[in-house]
Amino acid sequence: MKRFVGLAATAALLIATPAVAEIVARREAGSIEFSLSQPAGLEAPRLVQVGESAWTETLAPRHLVRLTADSAERIRHGATPGVTAGTLMFGYTLSSGMAYCPPLAFGPGSQRVQCLRDFDADGTFDGSYVTPRRGQDSVLLVGELSGLTPMPKVGYEPADLSEAPRVPVHVIFQGWEDGQARFRMRVEQEWTLTTRSCAPESENVCSVFGVSVRATPAENGAAHIEFVSAAEDRNITVVFTD
Repeated sequence: MKRFVGLAATAALLIATPAVAEIVARREAGSIEFSLSQPAGLEAPRLVQVGESAWTETLAPRHLVRLTADSAERIRHGATPGVTAGTLMFGYTLSSGMAYCPPLAFGPGSQRVQCLRDFDADGTFDGSYVTPRRGQDSVLLVGELSGLTPMPKVGYEPADLSEAPRVPVHVIFQGWEDGQARFRMRVEQEWTLTTRSCAPESENVCSVFGVSVRATPAENGAAHIEFVSAAEDRNITVVFTD
């Protein structure tokens, strides 16, 4: 499921690897792949009004590494702190490969972080982007990456996905259309762009976002929602615009 639409790139940088020299966008919006937790809030059947949360989940990045040394501060184009050793960094997929970004901190104000790439696949990061936060309540929704530049090499290692930071997801009931219940996700404080119909599986049972529920109409457009099952391994891909 792709959300927050789009893919855009401007400008380019020549990146040399042992095998090939490649033109890579200096600025690009990409995507983050997340795992979904099991639904919460459906332990018993419930009545859900239009606009209310039918159930909640959490998202965790599916690609995770740990930095093994401090990376350097960036001075040009606005100072951006380096990333400290031991920081967990999550995968951000671009058209030409994957960068890794540190989680953002809660709180007001503008925050920029460095996202790093390993262009020659030698186990060290050698390219740096910067990215702003999308909002003060956002931890993992970092937005587009820009300002790609070479950097002094710094090592990283795979990290256990059980350590991944998690962010809340609300599945919001949006009403009925042609007899089908419709739902929309809110990730942290951002809405997905599309609303999904709950696809029929059997009488009164339908599936949306990998969760099967029994959904029946109630007064004033509300819905009675009863949990049936959920796939063990579910994921979504959040796609950003520039």
